[in-house]
Amino acid sequence: MKERSRYLVPIGYVSFFILVFLVSLYFSLPYESIEKRLTYEIESKTLYSLKSQSTKVTPLGIKMQGVGISRGGKELLNIEELSVSPAFFSLFRTNKRLPFEAVLYGGSVSGSFTYSSKSKGFMEAKGELKDIKLESLNRSLNSKAEKETNGVGGLLSGNLLLNFAPQMSGNFTLGINDLSLEGLKFVKLLHLSDLGRFKCNIKGEILSRERIKIEDLKLVGKDVELSLWGDLFPAKRTTSSRVDLGVRLSAKGGAKKNLSVLTAFLLGEPDGSYVGKITGSLDNPRISNKKPTR
Repeated sequence: MKERSRYLVPIGYVSFFILVFLVSLYFSLPYESIEKRLTYEIESKTLYSLKSQSTKVTPLGIKMQGVGISRGGKELLNIEELSVSPAFFSLFRTNKRLPFEAVLYGGSVSGSFTYSSKSKGFMEAKGELKDIKLESLNRSLNSKAEKETNGVGGLLSGNLLLNFAPQMSGNFTLGINDLSLEGLKFVKLLHLSDLGRFKCNIKGEILSRERIKIEDLKLVGKDVELSLWGDLFPAKRTTSSRVDLGVRLSAKGGAKKNLSVLTAFLLGEPDGSYVGKITGSLDNPRISNKKPTR
């Protein structure tokens, strides 16, 4: 027993000092640099800029209030609160994981950034979206005049992965419950705004900053089902996003009658569905009866 106790004391001292060292390392992480780097990465690798009304730095992380994300001087998103804190054991790795939580538009986004101390840049971001109100998001994205005509509503949830290096890439799986579509030019073209509410699922891949591949965008409503797939080319600062999409529409009953103007421009299939292509821009889309390919 005495022999064992001879080793317990030094082991206890060593363990204590290792613990103190680890905690000190955790507290000494350069949070101010991480905050500045987060802003720099967003502004240098996207078309957006980030500003916060207040930032509180503590040994446990960064808490930013009133975070505005803007583009071309116009604020697009407003995050009520953004908290970022490091995962303890990742401090010893070159790529450090920084979990975050954001509160915005009645919902939340939680996930993590991966920061490389070697390249001094963010390598990856992934997050889970929960119950974000599209009505509130829509009001933030559109001007006062557009707010009076645009009526997008519903609850957005899903998952998103972004890779920042060597180039922008990623993927996403999103769902929207109780989706309403009113007043949008793109929706008016498809004559969907009068068909009530929809269940929407979207799956896609971000191939670069210039191209997003829509693997499947499906709208399901009463007596109607619409599928879109293809490419979306995000807009530059002064232009509208371009699209090259395939479309498949199935409708019956009253919905089929309401969509007769649309189906007249599509190609009828033996199973009773209609297919075609949508090209042009989101502001000025064009529809044709060219048979799409997947």
